[in-house]
Amino acid sequence: MGRCFDVCSNHSWRTLSTDEAVMVEKISTVMLNKLKVEEIKKEFRSCDIDQNGFITASELRYVLTKDGGDYTDEDVCKAIETYDVDGDGRISYDEYVKMCDSIEKQAAGVDKLVTSVTLPEEKMQEMKATFMLFDVGNNGFITAADFQLSAKNYGEKLTEEEAYNLLRNLDADGDGRVSFDEFVKRFMAIDDENDALAKKLVTDVTLSTEEMEEMIQFFKALDVDHNGFITAADFQQSINHNGKKVTDEVAYNVIRSMDVDGDCQVSFDEFVKHWMKDKREEEKTAKIEKYVSKKLNKFAKFIAKALT
Repeated sequence: MGRCFDVCSNHSWRTLSTDEAVMVEKISTVMLNKLKVEEIKKEFRSCDIDQNGFITASELRYVLTKDGGDYTDEDVCKAIETYDVDGDGRISYDEYVKMCDSIEKQAAGVDKLVTSVTLPEEKMQEMKATFMLFDVGNNGFITAADFQLSAKNYGEKLTEEEAYNLLRNLDADGDGRVSFDEFVKRFMAIDDENDALAKKLVTDVTLSTEEMEEMIQFFKALDVDHNGFITAADFQQSINHNGKKVTDEVAYNVIRSMDVDGDCQVSFDEFVKHWMKDKREEEKTAKIEKYVSKKLNKFAKFIAKALT
């Protein structure tokens, strides 16, 4: 028998055999598991405020926010929905145990996520949390299947083709999966692209903050290659992607209707002026119609009164 480590027995030290060491390790594991179970039971009871054996959304939100936690009703309902296996709208003890196990595994997985990119701690934690939303298998990588399943979990539908396109966009080394390092680098590159694009999205039209945000989102959806301009090809591709077919002729006509300087592409300023002009005209028309309608109503009331 090999020697493993010394323990105190009958107030004197002796060396355990391999079999004895294995048994001690088993006993230690059992005791730790028992302590863990007791801790989970204690936590469950503290969340189960009315002690009926279930945790409801209102009980969970109270526990999460009583010490200053910032959680919305939507956050809490999503948590309940995620771990509510039988779909009764509440968390049983068994479901709570599985939830704790899942969270523990996720925490262990987070510790393994590494990247060569240097980020502020808050940003790094945000990136890790985002990555874990997609890493359904909790193995440190995101596959096309993970993208589809995570989308389904959030009530969205992602086709197999869309999932593989998303994967290819992030998978730098071409191994068919996305590592955390690839994930971070791609998203930081997107941030840089957005910053560069933002410098091009300028206009001399006075807009409210809400209108500017609306115009930017609309423009970016049509600017497929993110170069700050919309071409006929961009317009056609973005519309076709949404399930509608646009001919070359229609696409070119749309661009020509907005292209003031005749360079065959639409800048953000041209885009805003075109759409805001239409919007102002619609608002003006609506005001005129409202005014005419008001006058007609007054006239109708006058006639009705005169005839009585």
